[in-house]
Amino acid sequence: MKTLPIVLSAFAACWFPVSGQIYLIQGSPTPTYIQGYPTSLLQLSSGGGISRVSQVLPGSGKDGGTEWIGMSYEARKAVVRSRWPDHIIVVVDFDTASVDKTCEAPPAPAGMTNSPFEEWLADLPGKGLVYVEHFGTADTQKLLARRATRDDHALVGMIVDSAIPCDKSFLAVSTSDIKFLVAGGPGGLADLGARNSHNAIYD
Repeated sequence: MKTLPIVLSAFAACWFPVSGQIYLIQGSPTPTYIQGYPTSLLQLSSGGGISRVSQVLPGSGKDGGTEWIGMSYEARKAVVRSRWPDHIIVVVDFDTASVDKTCEAPPAPAGMTNSPFEEWLADLPGKGLVYVEHFGTADTQKLLARRATRDDHALVGMIVDSAIPCDKSFLAVSTSDIKFLVAGGPGGLADLGARNSHNAIYD
């Protein structure tokens, strides 16, 4: 809270008008809630009104809405994943304030659960910003007995760059690439569905 007066005084010292446009991504992730909500890109006008620029993901009932939102301020992108049973990944570009890429994810790796149990963004060398999903074995008995091994985990990534078509965007990610994680934090409201931690094993 103490930074607000500092920011305002910095703008005042410029001695010229500063203007810009404010956009909002509406639709907090709700992975722990039954009800889903649509996610839209909104624009705040100078007069205080709000208008919808585009729909990022539809949402109605228990099957709609957003599961996860991740952001990279350096790459100026937001990545949005739909709730189960859909598996849609959408990229929003901060500079153009528009949906930059929309891909349907391929089926989960063989022997793994249908949906990932966690996800993050990574800045992989030679690939740029990549959205990564962590899948675990579908053998629940092995998990309950704590007999899972490295082969019972799989990481699948999607290159965020819109110049790469969806059919060439998905790739296997090495567990050692966890060191390239983008620590920007997931979007959403704390304690209202947003997950704010990652579970990872790195050796």
